[in-house]
Order: sequence, then structure tokens, then C-alpha cells
Amino acid sequence: VIHLMEDQRYIDYVGGSMRLGAYTCKLCPDSLAHRSYGSLQISERHRHRYEFN
Repeated sequence: VIHLMEDQRYIDYVGGSMRLGAYTCKLCPDSLAHRSYGSLQISERHRHRYEFN
């Protein structure tokens, strides 16, 4: 599911309102991402206003 981030939902003018930089991501145990990264918490670099869930 791809959706707008919660803090972007009610913004009418989206110029310059992206999430920029590194953010902590908590991974689900036994998920493909967890197995790939080998950690439950990683730092992901973002440059967009949408999230993938």
C-alpha cells in the first residue's frame, strides 16, 4: 500500500514539504527486510512525501 504520510494528509500546498534525510525504520521480526538487513532497526534515506507499507 502506498499512501501519503500522516503529516502530509491535510497540506494543500505541497511545495517543499517532503520528508528529507535519514529516518529510523523499525522492521518486523522475520520479515524479508529484517532478514535482508540483519537488524530490527535501520536508518533509511527519504526524499518523498509518500510511504510504502
